[in-house]
Amino acid sequence: MKTLAHFLTIYWLVSLRAQPAPAPLAIPMHDPVIIRQDGTYYIFATGPGITVWSSKDMANWQREKPVFDAPPAWAVAAVPTFKGHIWAPDISFFAGQYFLYYSVSAFGKNTSCIGLATNQTLDPRSPDFKWIDHGKVLESIPGQTNWNAIDPNLITDDGGTPYLAFGSFWEGLKLVRLAPDRLSVDDDLAHPHDHRDDAPRHLRRQRQERLGGRRGLRRLVPDEMRAGQGVCCCRGLHDRHLHREGLRCALLHRRRKERHR
Repeated sequence: MKTLAHFLTIYWLVSLRAQPAPAPLAIPMHDPVIIRQDGTYYIFATGPGITVWSSKDMANWQREKPVFDAPPAWAVAAVPTFKGHIWAPDISFFAGQYFLYYSVSAFGKNTSCIGLATNQTLDPRSPDFKWIDHGKVLESIPGQTNWNAIDPNLITDDGGTPYLAFGSFWEGLKLVRLAPDRLSVDDDLAHPHDHRDDAPRHLRRQRQERLGGRRGLRRLVPDEMRAGQGVCCCRGLHDRHLHREGLRCALLHRRRKERHR
């Protein structure tokens, strides 16, 4: 009996060692951005109030409270259909604070705004933890601006001047210079820079290096695709967006039109 017990114990231990390790928790999210503070990684992503996750090892993640408990009042006033689902945050550290740019929008329209919140720390257990919302940084309005104030991304040039890249459909990606404190725009919003043609040369070069060369930069342009089809869902023959292979959507529409003649 004792021999059988020993055999069963050994068999159980071997079986345990043969078991595959549990797979890491899959965390579905849109538009994530990650930053590290004091050995902890923090992810900010699209979601109600801005979704936040933290991890010490980037394998085991803990969900934190969202940045906003309730939709900012200014955002509801600017985008009446906004219900608190905040898009595409961008996190950076500057002058002792964390800067979190984010976008609110009416889906399918360019009724959109980019806002900014700051915090001294990302650790919710710190007594200094408090998100301060600075409100609207820039806004797009249907019929007045032919660009969309969503998907912000902070970049700096070689001299440290801050710029905010943003946009999507309509006239594509745009670029505006920020004030030195990064709290507001210090540029002509009536004519924001095109992300490739008008940006300062040294800034274009820096951005191309970050994105993997000119083709990497081109791939940043939104890929407005119909599900399961090889054509763009865009504005037809005059569209400036690019297909995933780098071809202009307008060219793809023209080819499709020729095939159906």
